[in-house]
Amino acid sequence: MRKYFGPGTDQPIEFWPDEKRRAYQTEAVAEQLEHVYHNNSFYRRKLDSAGMKPSDFRTLEDLGRFPFTTKDELRGDPWVLLSLPKDEVCLVHASTGTTGGAWSYILYSRQDMYVRDIAPFMHVLMPVRASDVVINALPYEMSSSGQSFQRSLQEGTGALVVPVGKGGFYSDPYKTAQIMAELRADVLITTPPYAMLLSEVAEQKGLLLGRDIKLRFIWLTGEGCSPAYRRRLEECWGCPGLIFYGSMECGSIGIECPAQSGLHVCEGHVYLEVIDPKTGHPQPAGKIGEVVCTVLQRRASPLIRFRTQDLAFADPAPCSCGTRFSKLHIRGRIADQVRAGQEDDPVPTISPYLIEESLYSEGEMGNNYQVYVDGARLVIHAEGRAGAGDDARTRILELLRKRGMNAELHWVAHIPRTGGKTRRVRLWSERGEVMNTPSLLRRSHP
Repeated sequence: MRKYFGPGTDQPIEFWPDEKRRAYQTEAVAEQLEHVYHNNSFYRRKLDSAGMKPSDFRTLEDLGRFPFTTKDELRGDPWVLLSLPKDEVCLVHASTGTTGGAWSYILYSRQDMYVRDIAPFMHVLMPVRASDVVINALPYEMSSSGQSFQRSLQEGTGALVVPVGKGGFYSDPYKTAQIMAELRADVLITTPPYAMLLSEVAEQKGLLLGRDIKLRFIWLTGEGCSPAYRRRLEECWGCPGLIFYGSMECGSIGIECPAQSGLHVCEGHVYLEVIDPKTGHPQPAGKIGEVVCTVLQRRASPLIRFRTQDLAFADPAPCSCGTRFSKLHIRGRIADQVRAGQEDDPVPTISPYLIEESLYSEGEMGNNYQVYVDGARLVIHAEGRAGAGDDARTRILELLRKRGMNAELHWVAHIPRTGGKTRRVRLWSERGEVMNTPSLLRRSHP
């Protein structure tokens, strides 16, 4: 840390030469391997079983010989990753459990929070000013997202952060919209569906976006979205929507710059691999695979080669913004992929973002939708704007067919908005549960 981020090392990490960045990552991974081997029995057993020692790591390419860490291995024992004395731990976060099974825990020491996470702060990719009012509409309960953004922005930029939350007990979206107008918010951080909900709420309250609430940009995080959905949000808010990719387990993973040409990997915080989900072998640039993260600086609960279950492909093309970090393009979670054709068809699964892109390429598409899988059937329920009819439905279905999907599309009046993590793809048997969920959007707001 002192060598790369101490006094006299003021050059933004985004502009470090490749050789300096790789040297830093190599030393950081080597330190983590030594740390986990000598301080964590779970990792020591894994490395011993694989016949590996920390000294076997000499270059970043050597990391591919070390064993993966999976989500299932983190479930059940809240202290499985503990690699510091317990009395040094001052913060614990729990996962949402949306991928199934028991939840997992991530632990932080005070040094993890205020030194190791802040030192590689990315001032170019996180262009928040000290004068900015930042509306943090992310979960604060148990989740890491709300607290980590607040801590990073306050410590890294000195910005004023407003912890409005996202659908919690006090996190009423109608109050949030009013706060945004009264405090003259500059930046909004939230998920894509919640950004859409806040735009609808603002409209109901008679607040004009771009005048009463005039944002410089929105960070869309916590959930993915298609380019067409992002464009709809940008039209609603009248500002750019930039993607921020992270997870409870790994922290910051990728940040989009204003060029919107891919997510720059947060190479000060993580070392990233893209692998074939079946074989575990590395995927070449441009080919979709599973994202694998090694966290470089967190000591209380380190992660070595953690399989995120997210799909993406690496992009080596240079970016016009000048950032030297490599880029990533996200294609959704493995569990959310949709199979084309028959139920037992071996055709590869299809990203739900392709469905969303097809829906929002049509101007008559409304603000919410839900995809249901019923055996070989793919059923889409979507809200339509006024006048949406058979012609729009036909165009969308034809576009889906061209992309390899045979689907049914039904216009519906309303699909409930929630504050929890959005599950766009569900089983047909869950339709009643979806439609009976209380909606955060009031249908008859005065």
